[in-house]
Amino acid sequence: MQVVLDTNVLHSGLLSATGASREILHLVDEGVITPVVSVPLVLEYESVLKRKEFLQEVGLSPREVNAIVDYIISRAHLQQINFLWRSFLPDPKDDCVLECAVNGRAQIILTFNKRHFPAVQRQFGVAVFTPGEFLRTVRGY
Repeated sequence: MQVVLDTNVLHSGLLSATGASREILHLVDEGVITPVVSVPLVLEYESVLKRKEFLQEVGLSPREVNAIVDYIISRAHLQQINFLWRSFLPDPKDDCVLECAVNGRAQIILTFNKRHFPAVQRQFGVAVFTPGEFLRTVRGY
């Protein structure tokens, strides 16, 4: 199953050793789900995960974040962005998530900010779930 992971899911999964986001990362590791990524989305991952406050909070170095992001990429489908969907979402920073999902024909976007993705299901046929909803609804956890 192909999904797009919003940056906040990676952030949460690295921050907590338990919880739905960490379980999502385990499902990526096991090959149960395949993340769809694009260059703009990977750059956002790196930008957010390398913030000084976050690195201090999780006890990681920028080099370790690079290794984590590289591993996600190694398990992912790298999608070239052929069509832009700019100014569709309320938060322009989320446009790269939507563009990755639509161009990559992902079935699901996983995010903690569902309200940032209004009408995505109706307009593009991409479901939007929080990690917990995904695990309960789609995976039966």
